[in-house]
Amino acid sequence: MATEKTLQIKVSVPAGANANTILMAKIIEDPKKGEQSEILVPKGEIWIIDDIYITSTPSIDVMLYFYKNDRKLMTSTPPVSTLKVDNPARPTVQPIGYMEHEKLTVQAVNLAANSGTSAVDITVYAHVKVLVEGEDY
Repeated sequence: MATEKTLQIKVSVPAGANANTILMAKIIEDPKKGEQSEILVPKGEIWIIDDIYITSTPSIDVMLYFYKNDRKLMTSTPPVSTLKVDNPARPTVQPIGYMEHEKLTVQAVNLAANSGTSAVDITVYAHVKVLVEGEDY
């Protein structure tokens, strides 16, 4: 039987960052483990990311890029401001899968400069269905 989890994806746009800066996101799978730059899918599991959303609109918009094993681009999001959970026109994402031992990393690109004096922190959520090998989605 499939279980579910929600990953927190955190992006920090540094003060003074120009537009179109490539930023490494931090991922929180388990609060006890804290922020990680990459997640390795555990042995015997298959992860399906089937929803990506935000709960508050960021002051600087970003796009996210989900990678498998650091090299294969699995998907990119539209500007995250469009992914607000209460947006009736929120775009959906095509499900993307990661097999056991595959590495999930996320990069972000800010769409505007951060002309402020402090970093802008953005949290995005990714809903994951966790399957045990042999189960159907």
